[in-house]
Amino acid sequence: MLQIEDCSKFRSLEGIGGLSALQVLNIVEMPKLVRLPQDLGDLKSLQQLHIRWCLNLFSLPEGMWHLTELEKLQIEHCLELHSLDGIEGLMALKVLNIRHMPVLASLPNKLGDLKLLEELCIDWCLKLSSLPKGMNSLTMLQTLHIEYCPGFHSLEGIGGLMALNVLNIKYMQNLASLPEELGDLKSLQDLHIQKCSNLSSLPEGIQYLSELQKLSIIVCLQLEE
Repeated sequence: MLQIEDCSKFRSLEGIGGLSALQVLNIVEMPKLVRLPQDLGDLKSLQQLHIRWCLNLFSLPEGMWHLTELEKLQIEHCLELHSLDGIEGLMALKVLNIRHMPVLASLPNKLGDLKLLEELCIDWCLKLSSLPKGMNSLTMLQTLHIEYCPGFHSLEGIGGLMALNVLNIKYMQNLASLPEELGDLKSLQDLHIQKCSNLSSLPEGIQYLSELQKLSIIVCLQLEE
């Protein structure tokens, strides 16, 4: 494990690619770091990558897809990171957490290529407006959290998530309706909807959620009985 934290003068991580046995890499509070090195993709044993509070990080390296053993990727509080291109090649990825990325306008269209993904958390991504088109290909996804994404107007594409157990939807002010395909989530056990101020109705298909054990609807003021 390598943790690099609170190094305010660090501008580069060049040379890190030589750590061929490294399994866990945490990069925390490096405000002058603008880019990650191309040789990051040489970390063939890396299983977990956590990038947090790198306020000026602008992009991910093109070689990200070479991280063939990476199972967990967390990117948080990277205020200038505008793209996640390259992560769709992380074929071993099981957990993807994306939090506090205000300039991120879209998720990769090929996100559905992450066939082993089990958990996806999207939080405080203010410019995101929808899920990528290939979302319904995530047939192993068990947990989906979407929170504090006021730009979201649609959840189209979730109907193919046949393994989904938990769906949390919170603080999505522009979401006016849920798709009828919500009823296709035959494995769903826990559905939580909170403070979606423009949500006015639930889809008729919700009655087909035969495995649903817990339904929470909190402060959705436009929702009619």
